[in-house]
Formats: sequence, structure tokens, C-alpha cells
Amino acid sequence: MLENEMEKIGTHSQVPIAAFYSAIVDHIYRGTYSDFQEYSPKYRFNQGGILYKSGMFSNNETRIAYYLYKSKIIGKLHPFFIQTKQKDIDLMVAMIERSAKIFKERYQGKFYCLLWKERSAEKGIYAKILEGLKDKKVDVIEVEEIIPEYTQNYDKYLLYLDGHPNSFANARISEYLATFLEKENNHNVGISKSN
Repeated sequence: MLENEMEKIGTHSQVPIAAFYSAIVDHIYRGTYSDFQEYSPKYRFNQGGILYKSGMFSNNETRIAYYLYKSKIIGKLHPFFIQTKQKDIDLMVAMIERSAKIFKERYQGKFYCLLWKERSAEKGIYAKILEGLKDKKVDVIEVEEIIPEYTQNYDKYLLYLDGHPNSFANARISEYLATFLEKENNHNVGISKSN
């Protein structure tokens, strides 16, 4: 969206002061493996370690996998067949870092990554993503800071058989972020006044 300036559609007179990217561990697979979803953008590292867009996931393998993963059984077993490598985590982190850079350069605003912990994720992957984002100087807000009990009570905060946040979770997060942005804004105003 940011690379194609799609966020500007319908908001020409608005200048955002902040952006929040909601990240889950599963985004590693969406960005790395061609068998996740057809017609999604594909990013890779060149030999110099620079992130670039290398086209779209739209081959026959992707189309077949797309229909296979509609099966609830295969969808559930999918993570057990994939061994996440450090380069996969690095790719996800680099994609988020690219988004942050584009947003900051375009709007001089703040970019935050809202990071969700998942029950089904491979052990230790969340910590590696968090470490990678912090190494790249991406501001991270962990959802556990907002809703400490959500990992022990997924049914209360996530949509049934879907996994996305429900209205209750979104209300808690929205309240937190509104207060957070107000504090950040007041802090920045105070700095500029004292200078």
C-alpha cells in the first residue's frame, strides 16, 4: 500500500501523524513462501542484502496450495511442516522496516509495529521477531502490554475459528492507542516549547 501510495486514496487533505502495523508471527509465512496466497507481493534480498520486490506469488503451485489450505486440517497442520529459518524472520522484519521508512519519509510521522503473540507459533520465533524489529529501530508495542491476559484467554479476544481480534479486543487496543498518542503528542509539544 505504501509503495504504491494507496493510503492516499480518499485522504488527500489528511496528513497522518502516526501509523500502526499489526504484525503476527504468521506474517513470516505470508511473505516468504509461495504456497500461502496467490497474487500477493513477493519480496527477497539481493546479493547485497537489500530488500527488493521480485514480483508476485502467482504460480501454479500457489494456486494448488491456495485450495488445499482451505481444508481446516491441512491449514492446522501447515505450520508443523515448515521450519522457520533466520532469513525468513529477517525478511519479515525488513518488510516492516521498509514500511516504517516510507511512512516516516512521506509524512514525518511515527510508525509503530503492534506485535501479537500467537499460541500456535514456533517456540522462540516471537522473541526473534521482536529482537529483529528493535535492532532495526522499529518502535514496537506488544499487545501483551495492552491486554496482558489475552494469551491465556484467546476465546475472549479473538474471533471464533478466525484468529483476528474481535470488537472487544479492538476496543481495548483503540483506547490504549488513543491515550498513547495523546501522551506522545503532549511530550513532543513540551519538547518543542522548551527549545
